[in-house]
Amino acid sequence: MRPYDRLSMQHTPGTFDRMFKSPRILHPATVGIALLFITTTAVIAADPPGFNPKRHMHASEVRPGMKGYGLTVFHGVKIEPFPLEVVSVERGFAADKSVVWIRCTGPQMQLTGPVQGMSGSPIFLWDDGGEHKLGEGGRMIGAFAFGHRLGKDCYVGVQPIEQMLDAGSRLNQERAIKSANAEGHTGVRDTTLTSAWRMAQRAGLDETQTWRLKALSDLAGLTPPKPGVGNAAAELAPLGAGAQREHMALPVAVPTVAQAELLEPLFAPYGLQPTPMQVGSTSNLPPSWINKDAVKLEPGSVFAIPLVSGPIEMAAIGTTTEVLPDGTALAFGHQMFQQGDIDIPMATGFVHFVQPNISASFKLGASIKVVGSMLRDEQSAVIGKPGAPYPTVPCNIKVNWPDATQNREHHYVLTYHTGLLPQLIGGAASASLTADTALPLLNTLKVKSKVTFENGRTLEINNTIPGANPARALINLISPVATLIENEFGTLKVTAIDATIDVADDLEAAQVINVTLDQDTVFAGKTLVAHVRLKPYRGPEQLKRVELKIPDDVPDGQYQLMIGGSMVYRQLQQMLRPHKMNVANADELFDAVQEITDLKDDRLYAVLRLGPSNNLAIGRSELPRLPSSRVALLAVKTSTRTTTYSDSVEATLDVPYVVLNQASLSVSVVNPETASQTAPPPQP
Repeated sequence: MRPYDRLSMQHTPGTFDRMFKSPRILHPATVGIALLFITTTAVIAADPPGFNPKRHMHASEVRPGMKGYGLTVFHGVKIEPFPLEVVSVERGFAADKSVVWIRCTGPQMQLTGPVQGMSGSPIFLWDDGGEHKLGEGGRMIGAFAFGHRLGKDCYVGVQPIEQMLDAGSRLNQERAIKSANAEGHTGVRDTTLTSAWRMAQRAGLDETQTWRLKALSDLAGLTPPKPGVGNAAAELAPLGAGAQREHMALPVAVPTVAQAELLEPLFAPYGLQPTPMQVGSTSNLPPSWINKDAVKLEPGSVFAIPLVSGPIEMAAIGTTTEVLPDGTALAFGHQMFQQGDIDIPMATGFVHFVQPNISASFKLGASIKVVGSMLRDEQSAVIGKPGAPYPTVPCNIKVNWPDATQNREHHYVLTYHTGLLPQLIGGAASASLTADTALPLLNTLKVKSKVTFENGRTLEINNTIPGANPARALINLISPVATLIENEFGTLKVTAIDATIDVADDLEAAQVINVTLDQDTVFAGKTLVAHVRLKPYRGPEQLKRVELKIPDDVPDGQYQLMIGGSMVYRQLQQMLRPHKMNVANADELFDAVQEITDLKDDRLYAVLRLGPSNNLAIGRSELPRLPSSRVALLAVKTSTRTTTYSDSVEATLDVPYVVLNQASLSVSVVNPETASQTAPPPQP
């Protein structure tokens, strides 16, 4: 089995807290058929609750050559059998676990190989070698769970039913529902930020297009991944490299190929595989020939997890393994997130068709009707209860186009899971943005979003993005939410998302051509005037006047003036005021994220960097221009909470485009009292 060190690649601990709040709810996963984390066993000493020896079979009873069948849905809602035979039983692969290996012998499975979406399909074996009718008799050995990428034959790993029932014995509905509001782990934040970097790398975005993501990553203590290292595409085995034994991924149908490619870096770490479904489907609206009220969860039926519902649906599709007398449903035969207690909806579902694929075949399908909640998520199964409640969050996205007839306002309902919520926001936004047409070749997006949290605070996100593609819009929308929703200080629960995206068919960007000063030497206490010549894209040059008032007490000297856009301004602020990156609680983190999202892209920034003064910061609070004696008293060299910072003089000017570059030049400041009487500097 190929070793997996994806967690170590994605999550670089930056603080003591991050080291000890490890991302336990996550599992590494690849694209196509997500990871293999095979569970294997020795015989459990006592039968777990729900084990019925007349219906269920122990792995210890299985012998090579035994024949049987599996049950799954290949089309619509009809449960169909497929033939198989036992190859072997692998014991001791993990502590107290085993896996049964079978070969699916029927022509359909030989064509497709293991299919994403078949996870959980119940497997029945006949005890004797006599003649049996396919789909009848036998005892359940477990669930279709593991497959091989690029295999030439259809070999499948079966999760033993006793291991699945053992997981079900730990289900506690009250505890699971509480887990939705429990403190999480910074690992989910880091996973989303890392996935955003993968998306940026795949889209070919440079530092001028990812500076906000970089600022948020710095705030979270996350080192951006190196391009091409550890990303989903790079982890796929090349053709001819041999079959890869992995968990079956859960396919999530999305409207288009472009959207599947866009969302893949966000969903892959969670074992979800976006698959394009051009046939389309809307939540709770299956094809007219399906009687949705007649469909129920039963062995072999579709087990769906609605993630996004509304104008489009995104639902993870698997298969129900067993339904106990009290209605408890067991599914998948492997984990979803391996989170333990969980609280997300479970639903009935249907399948449009199975798409054979060389690398990994998959089902195209959707949910029909929510029937309860998935409350337990373990390595060997997911378990749900009928009628159990689950949390959701509303997400409203409005897209305004140059042609107003294309304007759309979409209302979504997102399943609330702290690890997936930023990704689901991205999925809803991408669906709205590409609902009718692609973006204009020359475009500018203005993204305005308000994210409301349970404590009543709101995060405002306002970005102007020239030359945008959907990836840039999504990265700027989801990264701030991911930074806050799970952090080292606790969980900030989102209660609503409202976003408006304005699409312009012009490139609202400009370059700084040159900067001219009225004088290169200025008295302290006077005004420095700079004339900035800008060249907008396909527009005439424009001249802008920027004024900076120099403080009276600036010492004589040479100082550097920078004039440019928001990216350079943020980089300078991080250099001059590094204490702004030191956060000690959730409120300070919220303020720091808001400061990053507040920076206006369509603005010209001028900064005159001054030397270090008696400026002291305690945490993020600034105490400027203190007497030297006070600095000596307050400065604590043994604490990183007390730091010094540099002064600057700043001015801003709103402009109708994003400034993409910068200019810098040197300025002399002279105090009038010490200036030379023979050569006074010119003054305005």
